[in-house]
Amino acid sequence: MLTAAEYEERYGPNPRSVIFLLVSAVFVGVFLWPGPDIPILVRVLGLALFGGGSVIMLLLMFSRKTALRVDSSGITLGGSPPRYRATTAFVPWRDVVAVVLWRQRMAPGARMDYVGVQRKKGLPPLPGPGTGRLGQRTASVIIPHIPGEVTVASRPVNGWSLDPASLESSVKRVAPHVSVIDAR
Repeated sequence: MLTAAEYEERYGPNPRSVIFLLVSAVFVGVFLWPGPDIPILVRVLGLALFGGGSVIMLLLMFSRKTALRVDSSGITLGGSPPRYRATTAFVPWRDVVAVVLWRQRMAPGARMDYVGVQRKKGLPPLPGPGTGRLGQRTASVIIPHIPGEVTVASRPVNGWSLDPASLESSVKRVAPHVSVIDAR
């Protein structure tokens, strides 16, 4: 049970994931429908992409694993679904300079929000893909408005919902020395 000072979000259904599942179901239906003249290779690839993506999203949505947690000991950034344990990161407050909310713009009209942690200099990378120096440099090129060390210490708000006001309130209660930066 959470105290008033804690904040936690778990993976679960949200509007974005439900829309993803609906769109994927339409594509799976198109690839399974015997009528359209679609080459077999395109059908197989389409089913693998949209069907496989749907299965992963369903597993994520109903896993109810922790996506983000703020408590008196630090902040937990939940891992990616296929490798949850290996990519989940806990950062104690003594290592945190700021919690950063940021947005990556993708295709026209599409975006992905992230929660990141700006940590003190010189700490080892957090677990997860692309967290080394090369990952930081690549992130700095792709997302120039956010420091590379923050992008690689971030998690997408995907398969769960974020309440920025509650997050900020919790951080202020449990770690008043840590700022919350909204760079969206």
